[in-house]
Amino acid sequence: MTAKMQSALFLTNKAPVIGIFCSFAHAKLHKLADAPMRRLDTPERRAYNSINAKEPKEVTPMLKRGILNAQLRSVMARLGHRDRYAIVDAGYNVPAGIETVDLAFLPNIPTILQVLDGILDEMAVEGVILASEIKEWAPEMDAAYAERWPAEAKVTYIPHSEFDEEMKKVKAVIRTGQYGLHAPNIILQSGCTY
Repeated sequence: MTAKMQSALFLTNKAPVIGIFCSFAHAKLHKLADAPMRRLDTPERRAYNSINAKEPKEVTPMLKRGILNAQLRSVMARLGHRDRYAIVDAGYNVPAGIETVDLAFLPNIPTILQVLDGILDEMAVEGVILASEIKEWAPEMDAAYAERWPAEAKVTYIPHSEFDEEMKKVKAVIRTGQYGLHAPNIILQSGCTY
């Protein structure tokens, strides 16, 4: 007798057992479904819960100011002097393999300026790279940026194609909900606080 024939015979001999088991399980399920619901809030349950309750954990205060997003705080803490990171709009095609903190929630929530303000409150910045097309396509954004850059920050404008190449070298990207502007994306270079 071949192995295939033996396994076929084994399965056919077990079929009645499997059928009985399935019928038994089906009957149990129907019995459970028809049973009245048990009350979970009984005096016995409350007594059990009060005896076995764990001590409350010590509560630590929430952050009082600054960036609340845990992933973004982690990225910022890991950046070293001269490391580069980017703040981009909702539609920017982030190169594969770069850590991305996605803050986008709704169109223009948050905006690049809102995120930039939060970053500049907490991070030293010594260099800025912008696409030169921002001067033509979004001059109001360029002006808003100029008001925010620290005095020591060196601002560099490069063609958009070169900007995309520089994006491949950043350590992290922060994606915002910014809509409607062309070329508002920023690459920032971390400064030193001492």
